[in-house]
Amino acid sequence: MEDTSDLTADRVVRMTRRDLLLRVSLAGAGLTGLATLAACGPQTPPAAPTAAAPTPPPTQAAPAVKTSAPAPTVAPTAAAAATPKPQGGQAIAPAGAKKGGTLVVANEADMNEGDPQKYSGTHAGRTLRNLFDPLVTVYDDSSDLKGGLAESWEISPDGLTYTFKLRDTTFHDGTPLTADNVAFTFLRTLDETNEWYQKTGPFPFAKYIWPYVVTDQIKAVDTRTLRFQLSQPDSTFLDNLTWAGSGIISPPALQKWGRDFTLHPVGAGPFKFTDWQKGTSFTIERFDGYWAGAPLLDKVVFKPVEESAARLVQLQSGNVDLVVALPPEFVSQVKSDSNLQLIETAGIHIWWITLNLNNEHFKDKRVRQAVNYAIDKQAIINDILAGSASVSHSFAFPNTPAFTDQVPQYSYDPQKAKSLLTEAGLPNGFSTVFLVPESGSGMIAPKEIATVVQAQLAQVGVEAKIQTMEWTSYISAYVGGMDKAAGGSPVGMAQMSYMIPQPDPGMYAYDVLGGKGSLNPGGYANSDFDQLMLKAKGMSDAKQRTDLYKQAQTLVAGDAPWIFMFHAHNVVAANKKVQNIVLNPDFNILHLERVWIQP
Repeated sequence: MEDTSDLTADRVVRMTRRDLLLRVSLAGAGLTGLATLAACGPQTPPAAPTAAAPTPPPTQAAPAVKTSAPAPTVAPTAAAAATPKPQGGQAIAPAGAKKGGTLVVANEADMNEGDPQKYSGTHAGRTLRNLFDPLVTVYDDSSDLKGGLAESWEISPDGLTYTFKLRDTTFHDGTPLTADNVAFTFLRTLDETNEWYQKTGPFPFAKYIWPYVVTDQIKAVDTRTLRFQLSQPDSTFLDNLTWAGSGIISPPALQKWGRDFTLHPVGAGPFKFTDWQKGTSFTIERFDGYWAGAPLLDKVVFKPVEESAARLVQLQSGNVDLVVALPPEFVSQVKSDSNLQLIETAGIHIWWITLNLNNEHFKDKRVRQAVNYAIDKQAIINDILAGSASVSHSFAFPNTPAFTDQVPQYSYDPQKAKSLLTEAGLPNGFSTVFLVPESGSGMIAPKEIATVVQAQLAQVGVEAKIQTMEWTSYISAYVGGMDKAAGGSPVGMAQMSYMIPQPDPGMYAYDVLGGKGSLNPGGYANSDFDQLMLKAKGMSDAKQRTDLYKQAQTLVAGDAPWIFMFHAHNVVAANKKVQNIVLNPDFNILHLERVWIQP
């Protein structure tokens, strides 16, 4: 992990694509967001693909779409009623909730940044979300977009103008939340001519998730109204505002500290920064001025505990109160411990095996379909993942609007696999190299799963030669292209996973399955898929957009560029004294403002 102890104001950082790649990989994250993928492109982020032109609005334009977040909840009290639905913030705690105490959370790795626009890794984003509210966010167990620092917003009929009404609140340092102060965050990260971009940048993540924002049209309409202009419609614009990297920072604090802002972070979230002991702890404390009501906890201490087994041991011994990203092999131990509780929800996560379509065997769709039939995904979920996942069939997420199961599916059928291999002229099978990481957030049980996959492929005559790599080397090899991933030699198969904050597959699917290069190292190419995804990105009508996604899923499922594997659940373990933990499907969020500790 990168040592931040030498992050001084006079240290000049030149972040190349390889630098960013290593930051993400060293943090232990899988391809959990576009930051990782952005690192794989040119040093100047590539121009985003052109979306299909939107349908012109009618002559008499319809009124702008307006979304409002209700008034914020009041701070919880002992007399609070039973938990209601979110009212512009996380739902209030139930009656009897106690104020005070310190919660100790075991993270998968140490923090690498205190600057939300420069962090890498799910663990860091999850932590920083408690310091920095974005304009738009999600609460409780829902993926519905709600107001964060924006209490409402309007979208113009042509989908090009977004106008946000801001909350009347302050940053942790007392700086008022104004339209100019919010614009500062976006100008700093998107405008390369901006003074603070030049002093504290670059920010390739921002360029990647907001490719159509016209920087000189980020305007303060009045003190509490901020307007964005897009060069073309982008159906994922609001979704991308929910990333931790969209957290709004205090301009005076950034101007005071420069690059050292990472050691003195100031936002407008429910908690404020207290202390960072590198390699030991990252501490935050209650912000009494939080717009949705002050949190119940006095402090939260995030401890880096990289070994999975060590996290469980520390939880059992009482040294930590909460363990996030619990590995599936420990689920049964948690369930059998009377002092612990397991909290689980379906997550916005997908885990697959990329197939190299440049490989002489995997060029044939029948071979790709055969290896899909050869794998018993449900058995892997039951035996390795303790049932904490669901089988995937394409690239969309279950129980979300864009998902459809009306696609070609590959049930476990070794005889069908053998038949397809014979049709493809491979009755005796073939051999290939299977690249596997040793670890990585989102890469759940990679070696254990690889061993089962290897054995099941062998049953149909396919020899998968496993080659493992530590995570830093693995991610570099993967995005460098499968034709040279094994020390310059080609590989036929490689594992990967992805986690995004919203269930709209437009946030990631085109990037990993469309076009050419490191974002799509398997070399899958289907122009019909590309056109469907690009048209969907420019489509403002939600139903029409999801219909396009469903058509695209059918194409991908039939083409089988991946071995479709599973969607993992979001699972945490905690001491039973920790109350009111509500998990969101977004793995990048851990809301703690309504969590409390039973004395």
